[in-house]
Amino acid sequence: MRALLSRIWTNDSSRSSKVIKNIVINFGVKGLSVIISFLLVRSTYDFLKDGETYGVWLTILSVLSWITLFDLGLGNGLRYRLAEKIALKEYVLGRKYVSTAYVVMTIIVIALLLIFLIVNPLLQWDNIFNISNGKFSIDISISIIIISYLFVFLFSLINSVAFANQNSFIPGLITLLTNIAIVILIYVFHLIGFSSLISLSIIFSMVSLLTLVISNIYIFKFKYTNIRPHYSYVDRSLVGEIFNVGIKFFILQIMAMVITMSSNMVILQTLGPQYVTEYQIVFKLFSVFTIIASLIMAPLWSAYTDAYTRKDYSWIRRTLNKLMLLMVPLVISIAGLIIIANPIIHVWMGTSFSISKSVFVLMGIYTALSIWNNIFAYLLNGINKTNVQLIALIIGGCINIPLGIYLAKNMHLGNSGIILATICSLSLFSVAGPIQVYFEFYSKKKSALMRNASVEEGGL
Repeated sequence: MRALLSRIWTNDSSRSSKVIKNIVINFGVKGLSVIISFLLVRSTYDFLKDGETYGVWLTILSVLSWITLFDLGLGNGLRYRLAEKIALKEYVLGRKYVSTAYVVMTIIVIALLLIFLIVNPLLQWDNIFNISNGKFSIDISISIIIISYLFVFLFSLINSVAFANQNSFIPGLITLLTNIAIVILIYVFHLIGFSSLISLSIIFSMVSLLTLVISNIYIFKFKYTNIRPHYSYVDRSLVGEIFNVGIKFFILQIMAMVITMSSNMVILQTLGPQYVTEYQIVFKLFSVFTIIASLIMAPLWSAYTDAYTRKDYSWIRRTLNKLMLLMVPLVISIAGLIIIANPIIHVWMGTSFSISKSVFVLMGIYTALSIWNNIFAYLLNGINKTNVQLIALIIGGCINIPLGIYLAKNMHLGNSGIILATICSLSLFSVAGPIQVYFEFYSKKKSALMRNASVEEGGL
């Protein structure tokens, strides 16, 4: 694997060596993670005993993804600023960014916790989740999940620190260890007869939080000692710098999640919990390809920041060309999975699902489109050129939910309508993104200026 990647990234800098190292480790970590994640889906489904309860659980998990939005882009702002300072070897300033971000995030978490405790008694979770009989103990489960995950996303700042240091394998390793512990505890709880939505919420919440707390302590003590957070390094003047970048990523996150993560809630409200289960099983199957793509692209965000800061534009162009070439075997593999998806699901889940072929085809298109978009999004995010992406996602986010409801309910397309709406929403950036990157790095006038800058900096 390392030899193959070395041939792909030939004649490149030590930056490429870091990218290759992260990809190799990621393949090992994520390879095991994929196995564990598929096992987690099956064990959770068996733990909850029926598809309807599992559909509710999946929707609860989708709520968690929205909690991460409340950092107001702080994590991504820290990632970008810290990557800049590491590229320039300004470690003291980097430590100030890390320390300030942790303090600000703590304040945000405490504020959100107080708001939740005030608002929660007024919310009717049964109605929100379209549940009429209340048999799922939804109120207690939601309270456990949200309260614990507020603290989870505080300690998740370690992921931003790892990405900024071009150690993208660390977040994947933390996730792997978390999922292994969750699977083990699910089996233990199942054996002793504590199979319920509440016990599942406790398992997920406590394991996720404990793993991250231990990871923060260990990593800052033994790996990132030079940027370890400390109250004496907190600098209020840096808050604005972090948020000036982060707020753009915050809006991008909102729109991206409206497009990609709102599907569960729309399906739940328009079609019912059992359709959420069907959608998520197909989504999980095709996510193998997005995982593989993320193994390659995850190390590149901060690598692009490093290259752009050092004016190494030729490295950026070479890397982008190679990623676009990799789309060819990826699309062929997705087409192959569409053909054999039904038998795989039957073996994996141990039961048959009546899933339309159109769902597989559209999910395949959605997967390929998402990966294509990410090729350009990772680059533009890494160099903080996000305006075009922002406009495309805002338009896509505005049309996704109403179009999904119309196609699923009024046009009677079911899950196919939901996926088709998401494809339409993503299509805007799939065209706009490559055009922006072309004018940034490939147009003749721009390329000449960048070549001159690279020569001056010793990039070539």
